[in-house]
Amino acid sequence: MKDVVEIASCRTILDDNRSYIYRYYMVKNCKKFYVKENELEIKCYGIEVVREDYDKNKIVATERERIDFVSTDRTKVIKLLIELQRNEVSPVHLLEVVGEYVDEWTSDFDNEISKLEAKLVFA
Repeated sequence: MKDVVEIASCRTILDDNRSYIYRYYMVKNCKKFYVKENELEIKCYGIEVVREDYDKNKIVATERERIDFVSTDRTKVIKLLIELQRNEVSPVHLLEVVGEYVDEWTSDFDNEISKLEAKLVFA
């Protein structure tokens, strides 16, 4: 299951004919984990950034980068997307900028796994 929702965008005009648009998307995913021989799915969110280059209002090039698993916390991901847009982060720099957040937010996945494990114990 992957749903993609555009959260923000920004346009930069280079001259009369050329411009580019950065588009920032939240990607809704499910990540599978195996705990005590049980397959568990955790709903989580990722980020995709797309740059569309325009010449005379026609797309001439597209560049994209995606991180599928950023956090299980939708609000955190939306706030991060807004910051990416505010700072006009390009697809080229997405991994560099977001990598630290992904590392920090691995505990979100651990917390969700713990909740699911508890349900297995009491089931």
